[in-house]
Amino acid sequence: MSPQELKQIRQVIEKQFRITLYNDVKFPFLPSMGIRHLFQGFENEEKGFVGILHLWWTNEIDKTLFYSVNHSGPKVKGLWKSEWFDKPTDTESLTLMIQKSSIVDEHKIVKIFEDRAREISQKNMNKALQERIQQEFDNANSEDEPILLN
Repeated sequence: MSPQELKQIRQVIEKQFRITLYNDVKFPFLPSMGIRHLFQGFENEEKGFVGILHLWWTNEIDKTLFYSVNHSGPKVKGLWKSEWFDKPTDTESLTLMIQKSSIVDEHKIVKIFEDRAREISQKNMNKALQERIQQEFDNANSEDEPILLN
């Protein structure tokens, strides 16, 4: 694929991605939730890997841009700037720098979610097991045969 063709494909993809992002109800709130960097990889069926789009939030104000969920909704003051990476390995140093500069420890957050998911799974498994035992007990009691526990 020629560099000019790649540039055109990336422009179209970025425009579609931004339109989808801007129409999302959570869009105006991303920076206030601490989401200031977005990475998204793209692939084209015919051309293969297109690249990784990196959007990052800046507090710069562009008088020509105005985003709003609706006319009475929250106003967004700032810009989402962009850059493209050709290989996934190109983003590694940037993502590590972003993680180190963050006040949030991502490893601890992941652990919290894993622990909570494990708790929910265990509760669901225990509930299903109890229901199964009760069902077996009810079936056994409804028959005239004695319950064989061994």
